[in-house]
Amino acid sequence: APWNPPAGSMGLADYPGQMMSSTQRRTVLPDEVREPVVFLTRDERIRKFKLDVGVESLHWHDCEPGGEYTKRLVIKNLATEVQRPRYRLPETKFFSMGFPEPFVLSSGMTRVLEVSFRPIRKEPYEDHIEIFTAKGSMFIPIKATVPSTELSVPAHIDFGFWPVNETVTKSFTIRNLGELAAGFRWETHAPFTIEPLEGTIKPYGTQHLRITFAPTDANAVVARFTCCQYDQAGALTKLRYPMKVGGIGKLPFLSVVDERIDFGPVLTGRRVERMFRLINSAQVHATYRISRTEMDRDPVFKFTPAEGRVPADGIKILRVRFAPRHSGTATEEHYTVSTPGGNSFTVTVAGEAVGPTVELTETSLDFGDVELTLPRGSVQRTLSVVNRSDAPLRFAVVLDPNGAFAPDVTSGTVAFKSSVAITFRFRPEYPCNYHRRAYVLFENQAAQFVDLIGSAYTDAGSAEKRRPAPMHQHHIDNYRRRERVGWQRAPMDVLDARRGELADLLEGEKDLSWEREEAWVFRDLFQVGARRRAPVYLEEEWVDFGAAVARGPGETRRVNVVNTTAAKVQVVWRAPPRYHVGALEASRAVFRVEPEVFDVPAKGSASCLVRFEPAVSGNYYCQDLECFAFFKPMRTFRLVTEANFTPPWCLVAQATGHTFDPAVSEQFVPKAAFSVRKVTFPATHHGDSSHQTVALRNEGDTPVAFAIAPDPSGVFAAKPSRGVLPRGAFCLVALRFAPTRAGDVRRALTCVLNGSAATTLTLDLHGQGAHAAIRLENGGEVWCRPTAVGVSSVAAHVISNPTRIPLVFQLDVPERYRAVLAVDRPAGEIAGGASVTVHFSFAPQRERKYTMAVPIFVSAATPAMEGSRHAVERSTVVVFGEGSRGALAADPEVVDFKTILVNDTAEQTFLLKNSSEVDLHYELEFQPVNPAELQMQG
Repeated sequence: APWNPPAGSMGLADYPGQMMSSTQRRTVLPDEVREPVVFLTRDERIRKFKLDVGVESLHWHDCEPGGEYTKRLVIKNLATEVQRPRYRLPETKFFSMGFPEPFVLSSGMTRVLEVSFRPIRKEPYEDHIEIFTAKGSMFIPIKATVPSTELSVPAHIDFGFWPVNETVTKSFTIRNLGELAAGFRWETHAPFTIEPLEGTIKPYGTQHLRITFAPTDANAVVARFTCCQYDQAGALTKLRYPMKVGGIGKLPFLSVVDERIDFGPVLTGRRVERMFRLINSAQVHATYRISRTEMDRDPVFKFTPAEGRVPADGIKILRVRFAPRHSGTATEEHYTVSTPGGNSFTVTVAGEAVGPTVELTETSLDFGDVELTLPRGSVQRTLSVVNRSDAPLRFAVVLDPNGAFAPDVTSGTVAFKSSVAITFRFRPEYPCNYHRRAYVLFENQAAQFVDLIGSAYTDAGSAEKRRPAPMHQHHIDNYRRRERVGWQRAPMDVLDARRGELADLLEGEKDLSWEREEAWVFRDLFQVGARRRAPVYLEEEWVDFGAAVARGPGETRRVNVVNTTAAKVQVVWRAPPRYHVGALEASRAVFRVEPEVFDVPAKGSASCLVRFEPAVSGNYYCQDLECFAFFKPMRTFRLVTEANFTPPWCLVAQATGHTFDPAVSEQFVPKAAFSVRKVTFPATHHGDSSHQTVALRNEGDTPVAFAIAPDPSGVFAAKPSRGVLPRGAFCLVALRFAPTRAGDVRRALTCVLNGSAATTLTLDLHGQGAHAAIRLENGGEVWCRPTAVGVSSVAAHVISNPTRIPLVFQLDVPERYRAVLAVDRPAGEIAGGASVTVHFSFAPQRERKYTMAVPIFVSAATPAMEGSRHAVERSTVVVFGEGSRGALAADPEVVDFKTILVNDTAEQTFLLKNSSEVDLHYELEFQPVNPAELQMQG
């Protein structure tokens, strides 16, 4: 193909200084014939002329004015015959050669011609040499160039489809094809941006750029960018490089098959996962984000991954995890799935936390009557903890292992679908009745209890013969019924004298199942209001001796016993005769009470001394000192009847101390930990309480004494709050949350280990107090569409529970509206965070407008303590409706079948038109009329 100058390059005519004057252009002789100038490539010249000049062209570069620069042109004969070429000098005088004499070239021979270049200015030059052969003329281009710049820019960038309000970035490169540094600056158009917008590229260098497409609307966008070139001095040149950029913004569309995920009942402590599919029906990918709507408490549901991308026309499978924390609670939360393009919807996730199925094989252990002999004997009874769930279960018995009813196991783990036997040993020291309620704590399940009952007596050979009346479970039940009606302080003579009145009061209290409900069990465990109700109580329930000297004289603390009844009470203290906790065992008593037996007058008090006499140095001590108090006539069966039988009250004083001398030895370095770092209680109505159980484990090789600091506000409480853990042992700690107001409550529970403030554990507690409240759709207004008289219409209304406690509601349609208004669900329960839809049926009886106010009463679903009810909140739903008369017409009013054959059929069509704003129900009835009447109507 003919050689032509590159597009955009400058020819001679583009340079004013290069216009040929008469002295610069050679004169063409009259006999010389000018052929058209056609530049062939080197290969084309060889094929056509069989001459090779060795180069495509002669090129001088970056020559200085005033100098002379010479290049050699070697002509070689590639033909087999002899050739006689000659040449014509360049037209301009800037290029010069020797005199153009003809020369002879044999086959394979060469001839060297010298071409000199003498520039006068720093600018490009172009010319050519014409060589004549027997086959015609060939032209050799000769040129001189100066250093220049030229940028290479992509012609087109296409982003294709991309989601609205999302950003995509592509990289591209521009190159400097010249020998001088080149500056550039882009002229851009939204929604595209380029970084960097301007810069400088070194000679033969490259610049990497980023172009961003951020569509804001669903449409196609085509923009023409321009790259402007600057010279080394920073001046704008005339060089422009266009680049076409295109992209199409599209709206994503995400959806799900089911917008509600219900895990159903899940065992507390377990983690259950479900698959969740996001479906993208758009032609572009969808970037999604899943966020919680309710942020008032720690989540129990988790989406994985919560952020990501769904491919175009594709499906992404996510995992939803449910990890319930508190047994007996139902949770419903809402999550919003959103995209930057505005496509969003709500997914409801629900689940119910259920505790392990556990039961005690006995509710009461009766040890019978035990005779006090020397040496002291004991009676054993066995209780089994049965775990019917599919997970192991930890339990703890809240009872001193050295007490009157001593369990052989105070804590342990029951394997799934298994059971553990606990043996209680009854070892009395004084002739009287004994009763203690032993509580068993379970992890992730409500506590249970078992009544431990026994009696001790002395025979005729004893110095003082004493035999109390035998005591059984029904005596305990009768007393609990009397306590329920407020007769727990009644003396025995009053019970005899007013037995008829008491029988009437107890007529409705035969059922005692309420005392095994979770709220009542924990109330008694935490002794909530116990001092206010108690006939007899201890003023000091914790006796701390601090540091003491082993085998020393022993320190004492005073304990007062208060009798609030109108009769004399006898008190029998039982201090454990030995100390055995873990590996530490002492054959003698560590704590003693003096005196052990004494009387407390009616409406009075009496005191005793507790003595701490440790025998081993470097140990921690913690024991329950049991005080059994009873009306003094209960000592002998002769003064006791079924009507006045009053079981003993068991009062417990916890005694603690240690034998570490700070001047001699340091206390052990504890290593203990709670099973969790944070405890979240379920939402609780203020005035009620909720409970959780955590494990405290001794992970070290030495005993650990722990003491949980009380909450000054009294909102949170722990039981047990003090104790000693042998190495490797654990105990369950019951936690109580009793809010006094609505709102979030957060506390840090501090557990001091080994009496040192430097070694503490912190347990974060979070509870939420709540009160009954509902949210009515549309501000409580319900609009029924205009309805024809005698016809009914239905309007739906959503009642939402914005709290996390279950609520009960009741809609009470006033008597005067019941003929025209009815509701399909006048009462029901709404779970926390859930909604219900009720439907109002409106059936107007007259042509008029109706405005009907319907009160709705709301209260907490859970029963309040002490048998009372929660406060009832009232709201109002206003129902608007209008009764109207319909306008029905037939078109045509007369349907004429004309004359038809007998036994033949014919059909006619007519229209029923309802020109009113109400729906009409119709029924067609056919009645015979007189044809004459029809003619008259016609």
